[in-house]
Amino acid sequence: MKNSVVNLLKWQIIGRKNADDHPDRLITLRPPAAARAIPVEVAMLLPVTEGNRALLKAVEQKPVTACCALGLCLVDPFLNLATLSDRLTKLGVRWVANFPSVAQHEAAFESYLDDVDLGLRHELDRLGTLKGLGFKTLSVMCHNKDAAAIAATNPDAVLHIPNVASFLSGVPDAPDLAAKEETMRAALIDYGWTGTFLNYCVSQDKPSTSGPALIRP
Repeated sequence: MKNSVVNLLKWQIIGRKNADDHPDRLITLRPPAAARAIPVEVAMLLPVTEGNRALLKAVEQKPVTACCALGLCLVDPFLNLATLSDRLTKLGVRWVANFPSVAQHEAAFESYLDDVDLGLRHELDRLGTLKGLGFKTLSVMCHNKDAAAIAATNPDAVLHIPNVASFLSGVPDAPDLAAKEETMRAALIDYGWTGTFLNYCVSQDKPSTSGPALIRP
């Protein structure tokens, strides 16, 4: 059990006013030890043999509250959504997120994933299916260009995660984050989306804005 607990990574979310607006934390699989020298947001994109299975096993051993969201790799070709739905329901999970997301990759690789039907469209389709099965959904957003596709699935909340290129010179600066997030929020509103937007925050001491935010671990 101890090893499974270590494998979980908890991302705190601050600024919640209403219980249904967004989760109070995001639970993901911790990247392997060999990858911990690079930013965790990038390390999460590395191939992991067990992936979703390891995350679910760990959560079975250490249950999460209904206010937590599980970050799942939704382009996993072996993922059966009906089976996943049953398992999540038994675990008491209400919130799901597409994190890690293929949208975090650089444009060329993301385009390749689209060509083999493992891109963002497929990921969002699966997130939308989970919403239709009764789960509350948290959608990752990395680029303004994805606003229409994300809004079309009508997620309950949207979370900004900087893409891989944003970490080339280290962790992004708060002022840059704030400016980008303002344009993202506006783009979603333009497409009629009215949910809760979660900013990305380097640390609780250095928020990019005063709104709800995810704190990187």
